[in-house]
Amino acid sequence: MKIDVTRAAKVLVPAAFVMSATLAVAAPAEAASSCKGAGYLCFYDYASAQYGSVAGNNANWGAFGWNDRADWFRNDGRSCTVRVYQHINGQGAGYAIPRGSTLSWSNIVSSNYWC
Repeated sequence: MKIDVTRAAKVLVPAAFVMSATLAVAAPAEAASSCKGAGYLCFYDYASAQYGSVAGNNANWGAFGWNDRADWFRNDGRSCTVRVYQHINGQGAGYAIPRGSTLSWSNIVSSNYWC
């Protein structure tokens, strides 16, 4: 697992896999350039104005201080969809974020898994 926490973010939210998630919400100004880059799931917390990035599967976002904290997500993965989940270990409600897409789902995500 890799994580990077920095400031700011931007991009639009796609319409795929939406239940109670918000679509077409822009993240703050530097999102695209703030993201760690290819191979990462990038995310942003509006309350603290911080963004982070993870690579690989992460069963418990609480382990690195992001449980139920991120509001906006971008899949900058190299080859596949990433799923984010409401609870640890891929449990509860979840959304698939196709490569190159974004999602707004505030303060809910606790784990992620690729492909």
